[in-house]
Amino acid sequence: MLGAFFVGDYMAHFGRRKIYTDVEAITKDNILAVVREAMTTHDANRIEMEYLFKYEKGDQPILYREKSVRPEINVKMVENHASEITDFIVGYQAGNPINLVSRSVSGDPTMDKHADTRIVMLNEMFADEFKQTKDIELFRNFHIGGLGYMACLPKDNPLGKSPFDLLVLNPLNTFVVYGNDAYEKPILAVTYRVLKNGDKKVTAYSNNSVYTFGVGTQESGVNESINIIGTIPIVEFNCNRDLTGCFEKVIPLLNAINMINSDRVNDVAQFVQSLLWLHNAELDEEARKSLAEGDGFIFTKSTGNGNDAKLVYLTQKLDQSQIQTYVDYLYKQVLQICGVPGRDKATGGNTGSALYLSNGYEQAESRAKEMELMYTRSAMQLLDVALRIIRLSPNVDADIKSLEINEIDVEFSRDRSFDVASRTNALSTMLNMGIAPLHAMRVVDLFNDVETVYADSKERMDDVLFGNTNELENTVNVDSTNAGIDVTEGTIYDN
Repeated sequence: MLGAFFVGDYMAHFGRRKIYTDVEAITKDNILAVVREAMTTHDANRIEMEYLFKYEKGDQPILYREKSVRPEINVKMVENHASEITDFIVGYQAGNPINLVSRSVSGDPTMDKHADTRIVMLNEMFADEFKQTKDIELFRNFHIGGLGYMACLPKDNPLGKSPFDLLVLNPLNTFVVYGNDAYEKPILAVTYRVLKNGDKKVTAYSNNSVYTFGVGTQESGVNESINIIGTIPIVEFNCNRDLTGCFEKVIPLLNAINMINSDRVNDVAQFVQSLLWLHNAELDEEARKSLAEGDGFIFTKSTGNGNDAKLVYLTQKLDQSQIQTYVDYLYKQVLQICGVPGRDKATGGNTGSALYLSNGYEQAESRAKEMELMYTRSAMQLLDVALRIIRLSPNVDADIKSLEINEIDVEFSRDRSFDVASRTNALSTMLNMGIAPLHAMRVVDLFNDVETVYADSKERMDDVLFGNTNELENTVNVDSTNAGIDVTEGTIYDN
């Protein structure tokens, strides 16, 4: 079974466990047994996620290292690359708003994806719930811990445009149970809060019912009510099939960087506090005290037999250039495995495209596209919940109630301006060669929504590439008295 185990002073991770049940339908009679069984797996996931969340904040194994040799010199330095990786990935993937657009069912690229007033209203509802901010919180949860959860619940007293509450739930206190078959459909979603005495107040959602009960020293009976939405309102999000965090696979490398850099500082401290070797010499108590206080003078006595007294500091320094080469190698491996661009400087002869490939931006974009597919699958489940709540709400415009899930698409708007000169030159070359504009724009990957950009730019592109026919005809009519022109046919003929 996938999970985690302790190796030395750190925990090795292999992703969270997906929770399954053999039960086909949740009832009041079996809900406690299902939750207790699922809680065992959830607790194992929670321990690992707590470790990862603390690790990202800087609570890392180097802080607990014990040193047996010269324990008084034990520098513990955290170089928090886990936070650096998380900040980049979350900012790159969710820094720009994730919006909803109209899906072009007919495949017509000239359709305006942003013109459907029903989807405009839906975007306003999500904006009313600060979805953009909550998306960032959600992304941090599943990029650090491997799992994230968002809930969409009916408002008790709707005041704004939105009839639902959008909540980012704590992944340490939430889990989803799936059916143990090929479909793996969500069977149950559970969220709970921990009381001061350690007891848990649990709320569990199935498609048909809502269950509330206590778990702990004072267990209460199960209360069941109807789930008016008709579906589970809590949705699980993740960014990869392994259910791992963005820096989880490189934790041993990060720990090694921390250890090496801490020992480099220890090396400096040990050089400053070098041990003094006395050969054929004796120190009385006053001399020892003078040495410890660092007065600058040491008076020794020979041990006799004509031997000369010698005092030598024992020093040995690390080769910092070789150590730095090793640290740079580890850091480069960390960035490469995590899909984070490097910080390499441009050198002579490097083109923008070469740096784009060598620094890792292409890999970061590839990871982001993979995440989009994983996110969209869960986002559509959440949209289905929101649309169900909208249809049940009496104070919502009737137009938006006709909106179906298959009419909506999720649009990501990342910044793709890197190496824009090379890509626009490539686009221009392909257009001049006669390649269809829509296909050329897809190849250069310069726009988030290629179809919308093409629809908005089609007429202007035709003007630039082929000339404006209307302007040509107007010019022809005006100059028809002096030029060789067939006004009737609207064409220029050769004299």
